[in-house]
Amino acid sequence: MSHANPQKSTGRPRVKRAAFWLAAGLFGLLLVLVSQLYATIDKPWRSGVQSGEDFTGSFSGSPLTEDGAQISARASGNGPSRFGYALQRVPGTPGHYSLTFAEGTLTSGDMVVTLTAYDGWQRLDRVRRHLQGPADLGGLRLDLQVPARARLVEFMVGGRPGTDFSLHTVQLRETAPPSTGSVSGGVLYEEAMRLIAAHALHADRLPPDYRAQWQPAPQATPAEARLAVKQVLNALGDRHSFMMDPSRRADLPQVAKATFKPARWEVVEEGIGYVEVPGFIGTDPDLRNAYATSLVEALQAGSRRGVRAWVVDLRGNGGGNMWPMLAGLEPLLRGQSLGFFEGRDGSRRAWRNDPPPAAAAVPSMAQVPVAVLTSGRTASSGEAVAIAFRGRSATRSFGAPTYGVPTANAAYTLQDGTLLLLTGARFIDRLGKGDGGPLTPDEAISDLGVANRSQVAAVAWLRAERTRGRAR
Repeated sequence: MSHANPQKSTGRPRVKRAAFWLAAGLFGLLLVLVSQLYATIDKPWRSGVQSGEDFTGSFSGSPLTEDGAQISARASGNGPSRFGYALQRVPGTPGHYSLTFAEGTLTSGDMVVTLTAYDGWQRLDRVRRHLQGPADLGGLRLDLQVPARARLVEFMVGGRPGTDFSLHTVQLRETAPPSTGSVSGGVLYEEAMRLIAAHALHADRLPPDYRAQWQPAPQATPAEARLAVKQVLNALGDRHSFMMDPSRRADLPQVAKATFKPARWEVVEEGIGYVEVPGFIGTDPDLRNAYATSLVEALQAGSRRGVRAWVVDLRGNGGGNMWPMLAGLEPLLRGQSLGFFEGRDGSRRAWRNDPPPAAAAVPSMAQVPVAVLTSGRTASSGEAVAIAFRGRSATRSFGAPTYGVPTANAAYTLQDGTLLLLTGARFIDRLGKGDGGPLTPDEAISDLGVANRSQVAAVAWLRAERTRGRAR
């Protein structure tokens, strides 16, 4: 039997392996057939007018005619509403398309206009405008340089509930590219490569032939060049570098003036307060001051209610602009070293803190116990705030490791207006520690489920700290 079993056992695996390879071969053949069939279908499967739900309005005429299309819509319901128009084109040569509104009014709400090129379901490039009402839309124009392989050009207009707009003589036409200001994809790619080599924190992680490895074709459009640059950014591995095409950059003034979520606070038990520090996106000075002041006023109100220990919640802080966050928490960090930017050459630059005027009326809280809560959603500037509390006396962190991008980006403008944001420095705490990776809390606690376990643990620790402080 000692010899029979091996014989039987060697036969079965052969049968199983043969069956496996037969099944794998059939599956592979099926994939080939399906992929060939899939490739013959012109995707997306649409042309002409497209419309979404939750709106009232009309789309008449055609954007391909001299009179153009007439569009009016009011978004209702719970989701965004939209009208669109898709134009099939024969691939093989690059093109340039323009979307124009001769007249138009955005009565209310937030409106988004996009012009997009597709190859099947793959989006090749897109220009986008974000508009806030009330606004005159007459004369608005979007231009898109379309790669040779594009098979569909589509525009969409729409908005969230409450958006009300009307557009007249909307035209989508293939036009000659601008005679001035046009930049080839090859030029943009080389410009981006020089900046990456000079400033990216992890440029040394790229393969020696990275420029040639991802270099686009000689006649590449700017959109194709941006796709190639994104491959290089992914290869850096910092998870923080990215690009912003000219159309997205055009929306930055709107983003900078976007509303924000103010700080939320409460007294959780006698002597212990809780303050949520949400992310803040934007650079508008008035909004920065208002955000920071909301944090200061939360700390001040808690102090007046007898709060002498704080839970600082960063679990939902996905980042943005770190300076208003640090400014609003200044009473807790007063007179302390906050952290540093460390470049790839090892040089360090100390963080500053510029509190809002309201902070002058708040007594220093630099010695009160603080429990910091983090999660996997705590990222970038949210991680900067967590780092500012590392090494602070009477401070402990609870929760899950952070997302892992405690790094700083610098912005560089390419010749066509594309914004290249490169990670050029890592965050270092006041003790000189920081590797650019996830921040591990002092007490790792999962908040999965209904129980708010990390906050419960934080409050228990603060309670004990206050007891020890009174005993001293």
